[in-house]
Amino acid sequence: MNLYKLLLGACLCSAGTAYAGVETDSLVIAKSNHLLLQQLEAAGQPLAGLRSVASGILTVPVTLVCTDTETVAQQLRTLGAEATVISSSLVVAHLSARQVGQAAAMPEVEELIGTHTATPCTDEAVRTTKTELVHAGEELETPFTGKDVIVAVVDRGFEYVHPTFSTNGGELRIKEAWNHAAGGGHVTDAEAIRAAANDGSDMMHATHVASIAAGTKVEGTPYGGMAPDADIVMVSSTLNLGTVLEEVKYLKDYAAKAGKSCVVNMSFGTQANTHDGLNTLYQGMDALLGEGLIGVQSMGNSGHLKLHASKVIESAEDSLAVLVKLSTREFILSAFSEEATTKKISVYCYIYNKVDGKVRNLTSAQVNLMRAASQTDSGSGKAYAELSCATPSSLGLTEDEYLLVSWKNMVPGVRYHSCITGQDRGELVGSGETLPVGVVAGDSSYGANPFGRRMLMIGSYDNKQRYLKLVDGKYRTASILQPGNISYFTNSGPTAGEWLPMPLVCAPGGLVIAAYSKQQNDFDDTKLLDLSVKITKDGEPFYYGMQMGTSMSCPAVAGILACWMQAYPQLTPEQATDIIARTAQNDEFTGDARQTWHPRWGYGKIDAYEGLKECLRLSGQTGQNDTHETEQPVTLRKEADRWKVLMNSSEPFVELRLTTLDGRAVKTVSRTGLSCADEIVMGMENLPDGIYLLTVRTARSMTTRKVTR
Repeated sequence: MNLYKLLLGACLCSAGTAYAGVETDSLVIAKSNHLLLQQLEAAGQPLAGLRSVASGILTVPVTLVCTDTETVAQQLRTLGAEATVISSSLVVAHLSARQVGQAAAMPEVEELIGTHTATPCTDEAVRTTKTELVHAGEELETPFTGKDVIVAVVDRGFEYVHPTFSTNGGELRIKEAWNHAAGGGHVTDAEAIRAAANDGSDMMHATHVASIAAGTKVEGTPYGGMAPDADIVMVSSTLNLGTVLEEVKYLKDYAAKAGKSCVVNMSFGTQANTHDGLNTLYQGMDALLGEGLIGVQSMGNSGHLKLHASKVIESAEDSLAVLVKLSTREFILSAFSEEATTKKISVYCYIYNKVDGKVRNLTSAQVNLMRAASQTDSGSGKAYAELSCATPSSLGLTEDEYLLVSWKNMVPGVRYHSCITGQDRGELVGSGETLPVGVVAGDSSYGANPFGRRMLMIGSYDNKQRYLKLVDGKYRTASILQPGNISYFTNSGPTAGEWLPMPLVCAPGGLVIAAYSKQQNDFDDTKLLDLSVKITKDGEPFYYGMQMGTSMSCPAVAGILACWMQAYPQLTPEQATDIIARTAQNDEFTGDARQTWHPRWGYGKIDAYEGLKECLRLSGQTGQNDTHETEQPVTLRKEADRWKVLMNSSEPFVELRLTTLDGRAVKTVSRTGLSCADEIVMGMENLPDGIYLLTVRTARSMTTRKVTR
């Protein structure tokens, strides 16, 4: 049978080779990965014989592996390029094709890397509304509100002037806006940010995400974010993973200059790369994160899809074969080894008809519509290959036909994985259908693809079924959701190869209502079903609406971390991981996840209160100022039939008094000599149902709150 073998990137490393019609030189090819060459082709720039760079020439983001980053960055700036030093070995730059060639000629440059662009994690969201924002800390009544901590959101679709990003007194809480996606500069002036109004994107994703993490509870609405007193920094990004590195480096420098800790929310992801956080770019991310700088990433919303297959290769002739259900959008199918190897993966493609079970070859025209490339990942040393097609419909497959992909040239005894870009970009055929002999069924595992091994990856659970529509004021029920249970869409772990706790934990991401940008494409408040509330400020309408996805659970955790970092600014990713692993809530849905990590739940559901206690203890151990810039010396948490009172600082005495509304004393609890993070519990289990007053008195303050039984 005549087989059409697709050209591999490794075959392109000869002088004068043409790459998909682009003139190239051997030096650029020798130092570049296949993705960079594809991006240069897309930009329409030939690599050789370019005239001098002029204004308006397209550039691509390039990550350079260097022996001397400062020298390379300075040389690139001299050439007129933007260049940012990420670590001792990485520089991210925005280069024209000519500048790519010039960079490749620098002796200090060892490798030039093009990078994938991630996608926001709401593409599979059911667009609905509900009546109140429910998040992981809904019962935590705490003075820890993220004050003097930076919540940075890297995303796209910000409406700067939405009231949730100002105080109720009208002061803008956005300390800086960087419209990097549009090539803008850093804007710190409040009036300039207000004048811009938005980042020019036709999305609403960033507005919704940022308001969950750090939005103000606007007067007259029940919607507030997790860290309503945090400083907000908004970075509008193309979400290209190379430029994201550049943006996190900027945030690290910004936080250091401000003398504040920072949590960076990244509600986006990709299924490309080796799913272990070890490639070169992700090692650069790990170098940036650390004490006082934590990154939080969405797990992704493809947990209900079959995007993965794997097997241990038995012999040199063995292969990993999968069937692909094509979509109308570009697909990227990857394969990678779990262990380091210099043996590069090959790929063969066929057409499989599920009705008659026959396999046929692709035509030359079909082969020419696809790209393939193979390399050894410079960061992990693992074999990595990709197959992609920009227009799957142009392949002309019928409804009964699948693309049969066979990955070959693999090392016996090693497990290999194959993953396809998620959501609406294709899916692998699973065990529910009849598969040809030798084809591996697709499954939903190994969906964790962290931007580094220090990243905190967050899954989602459902918090509501019932929601309200603004357009007609009627309630609906999302029967696919089960409050308290794992969200059907949340990706499943683990990572490939060396295990990591990813997902780390889950937070509510099902039916979350938060600020909504009017900039969304085709916005019409009389038609959009996901709108819930309309308010008017200074004569201008603003909205709150419904979204669902790990994009929503991720900022809930980011905001909680900001509250924790108010108590302990030196918090590291490793400490946050340890605290969450020890304090996550377990219930009938999560099972015993704290003791046995679960590939979908992680360690369970995040517990803002218990984690705060641990941060207060860390703070006390380091001798920090024990007032923590809070307005109250205690934090209150309501649980079933009891209130917990947590000491935010050392107190000589505390008295808890429970009275009826007419002043009759019901119960009193007193303690002396309390330390930071000590706790007193006021039980109410034997009291009649009704409304009571709980008064907490310390040497510095007295707080009274209505409580119910």
